[in-house]
Amino acid sequence: MIVPVPVPPTPSTTLCDVSCPADPSAVCDLLTTVGPDPTMSPDERAGYDRTVSGCGNYLLVDGPVPLAQVQTALTEIMRETLLPESSITATTWTPGLARPGFHFHANGPSTYSGDTTRTAEPLAATIHASPRYHWDFGDGTAEATSNMALAAKGGSAVDVTHRYSRPGYFRVAVTVTWTGTFALAGVPQLLPLQPVRLSTATEIRVTPLDTVGALPR
Repeated sequence: MIVPVPVPPTPSTTLCDVSCPADPSAVCDLLTTVGPDPTMSPDERAGYDRTVSGCGNYLLVDGPVPLAQVQTALTEIMRETLLPESSITATTWTPGLARPGFHFHANGPSTYSGDTTRTAEPLAATIHASPRYHWDFGDGTAEATSNMALAAKGGSAVDVTHRYSRPGYFRVAVTVTWTGTFALAGVPQLLPLQPVRLSTATEIRVTPLDTVGALPR
């Protein structure tokens, strides 16, 4: 059971009496506290297991708040407030005697750690996230990178290089996907973030000199 979190439940104006549906949080509290009856039949135990399987999907305050609702709220806060807008810096790249190419840099942090205390009261969450990058070089080729994959090699996923085989104008795009976990006051376990995707693009001009030595395509 995940309890509690300072997120107010959606107010309800509907009044009812004994015909009201069972409060999910009360049902979860009862079933998880009492536990399964050893004398249950297989069908009864299967019904019990189905009921309690969803108990961890609620954050409980005055009423049940679906975990997905909190994750969606944090996704919007990260996209609109916490994470900087993505942008690309492109420069020419000539490694020794090899033919030239382009170096692309995704501007922005390589990790994110922070909280929403000042930006999203009363949704106070501590967030840790890292990005993955998907590059589209505009010539029919693409590359996916992540800091986790490149850390052992001493590299960084924010930088990639690419060589073009023909001159022209190319639209280079990158999609940055942030994933990680968040923590909430009173909740003992870390909870998964929904992926946060930010995209940007830039146009580059490739001259004939930039393709010297390239094989024809």
